[in-house]
Amino acid sequence: MINQDELNGLHEFLQTKMVDIGNRMTAGETSITPYNKDNKKLACTFCPFQSVCQFDPTLPGNDYRDIPKLDDDEALQKMMDLRAKREGEK
Repeated sequence: MINQDELNGLHEFLQTKMVDIGNRMTAGETSITPYNKDNKKLACTFCPFQSVCQFDPTLPGNDYRDIPKLDDDEALQKMMDLRAKREGEK
């Protein structure tokens, strides 16, 4: 269970992430960077756009984003650290 401050931090993290993604999209970033989780779960496995995206990991520049395995506490701490860093930059 998380406390109110952690919930607020999670909410702020998600809002910031959505704004960042939106800004990158409106700036024209269209790179294809599917995730790779634990060398087992690939985003492409579940993607309905495989036939049109043309991602091929054998081609230069087509790389998976490795997602490190974190437990719940580690993930929350990482988000809280990013929140504190952003607040320090203001």
